[in-house]
Amino acid sequence: MNILNLIQLSPFTAKSLKLHDDEIKIYPAHGENRYFVSRISLENLKKNKIPFQLIRHYQKKDVPIEIAYPPYAHLFDPPEPEAINEVITYAMSKYQNSKTPHQVLYAGRYGVRKKPEIPNTFILDRPGGKRQYAWVFPRRAQKIQDFRDQFSRINARIRDPHTKVIISFGSGGVRMFAHAALMKFIDILGLRDHISEVWGTSGGSIAGLNYSLGVSPTAIEQEGYHLYNDRYSFRLSPNKFDVLKNILVDTFNPASNHLIQGFLDCQNELQKVFGKHFDSPSGKKKIPFYCIAYNLHSKRSEILTPETGDYSHYPMPILQTSALDAVIASSSIPIIYVPKKILRGDTEHVYVDGGTTEEVPLISPYRKWVYERKNHLESRRKLLIIGHQAPVRGRPDHLHRHGGVQLDLGRGRRGLLLAPVLPPPAGSELRQPRGPGGHDRGPALLARPRPRRLPARRGALSLRARGDELREPPGDPRLPQARET
Repeated sequence: MNILNLIQLSPFTAKSLKLHDDEIKIYPAHGENRYFVSRISLENLKKNKIPFQLIRHYQKKDVPIEIAYPPYAHLFDPPEPEAINEVITYAMSKYQNSKTPHQVLYAGRYGVRKKPEIPNTFILDRPGGKRQYAWVFPRRAQKIQDFRDQFSRINARIRDPHTKVIISFGSGGVRMFAHAALMKFIDILGLRDHISEVWGTSGGSIAGLNYSLGVSPTAIEQEGYHLYNDRYSFRLSPNKFDVLKNILVDTFNPASNHLIQGFLDCQNELQKVFGKHFDSPSGKKKIPFYCIAYNLHSKRSEILTPETGDYSHYPMPILQTSALDAVIASSSIPIIYVPKKILRGDTEHVYVDGGTTEEVPLISPYRKWVYERKNHLESRRKLLIIGHQAPVRGRPDHLHRHGGVQLDLGRGRRGLLLAPVLPPPAGSELRQPRGPGGHDRGPALLARPRPRRLPARRGALSLRARGDELREPPGDPRLPQARET
């Protein structure tokens, strides 16, 4: 199969093509009025009846150009074959005097407003293409290690037949589309079939449901692109006037006894955005899906799922409902969106965003697994939860003296930072206000320096922990922070 071609053009034709024709790209070659062109450009020359003389076809074995993919490139959309042929044609023009093979690195696909910050980078797509594929000419050939080989430990843990693996997507509004990076990572490693359950909260429930149904991460990202470019009438946030108006109206004329009514109804638009993916078969195995929503009627967090089963004996409320109702209930941000109403029997239950109690589902899937183990519903003795939440603004220490927990993987290995595992609040929460982080020697929020008592059934962490034990993250901890009385 021909990769590229060597042709000859008249000086006038060559000048016209360089200035005016984006559908045909020509690259200088040795010899008078000779140029390298890709397969698409050659077809367009014929289609537009532009005179040229064909000198030679080049096949893959004749071209000393290698396209290589560094590890980071796998997190981007792969380039189209026509774009690869165009890059090879351009590189052939650049290195036509060289007798040794040359390497071109794929650096990913970027937006129009964002350029890659990598030296010797150029942007190139097929003739007439508008995609921002970035490529790099390295100064010396790089030995590219297989992407999968770099994560052998993760591969082994997820493929362990004695481990139940759960992916949990956190809340984050429009940042739900950032979850696609983790989905791509799982797919590239070929680990999707080893995922037992997918959980989500708020925007993470929308992304998680689509992934559980087999929708590709690229398609999920594409929907985010459409929303960003206003291809849907779905507003993800209101303007300030709407917020003030809604608060005033509901203060003096409340719509219900549960919560102010909200003013953005996301239900119909979510159906437009993602409904087309719900019914179209993807060919991939479906993964059981669960999400968290807060029930204003019963004043508790509930687990909603489209999966059928007998959940009546579970210690936590797990309720079966339609997939779309579940994600809408989990994504109904209080005040902003209209709460989701689900009729169960003769009672109408009103739901709002599950992120108010559990931003990343960690506690709920753990409790579900513990119950299933005790009742012999689950044979796997280990649980692995891969929690993912899009980054938030602020410094890592914006909640001072409330650090995360680090999993020590052993001597000489980097620790793995885990999300703090805290029980969900029983009522309203007092959150740390935004602002610069305080000094760790100062008092915490609404607290004064005083002797503290450890919670019941909870001891201090060992300072001599070894192996896979939970430790406080490294830094400058104040010891002791709490003392038993």
